[in-house]
Amino acid sequence: LVIESDERYLRHTLKNFKAKYLVVTNLYRDQMTRNGHHEVIYDIIKEAITPDVHLILNTDDPLSSLYGFNRDNVTYFGMNKNDLSKDENNSAYDDGKYCPNCKSPMTYEYYHFNHIGSYKCTKCGHARKKPNYAVTDLNLQTGEIVINNKFNISMSLRSIYNAYNL
Repeated sequence: LVIESDERYLRHTLKNFKAKYLVVTNLYRDQMTRNGHHEVIYDIIKEAITPDVHLILNTDDPLSSLYGFNRDNVTYFGMNKNDLSKDENNSAYDDGKYCPNCKSPMTYEYYHFNHIGSYKCTKCGHARKKPNYAVTDLNLQTGEIVINNKFNISMSLRSIYNAYNL
């Protein structure tokens, strides 16, 4: 059974059954009017995470990937640097400026969008982990992505956001 749960209700949903896996794609300001700040949502989701659940996390998101900090049962997914990657964050928000773990400054090798990219904390070591599954090729013109240089997937919606969803 696969269930997509609203992030605010996940802690209540998982009281009714035991999840084997939990996927967290990203946490950022796209739903602020109904959810508030993304770190509030982080804390709400954290209430639902038990030690035995296997986490599947977006390694390119410093906040989502923090659930896996010092944890073994984690699978990471992400996207390699590509033609759409940027050297600077050109978003109105800079949610990746400070480490979500220790609040120290973060450095970035590149950004895909907003605070999603290749990051490293200058103090505690929270950093993008090597993904187990990575988008190794992204072609929005043809609507195709390649995972781990091996699996070709056609996208019905051609955007970097949907490449992460796939």
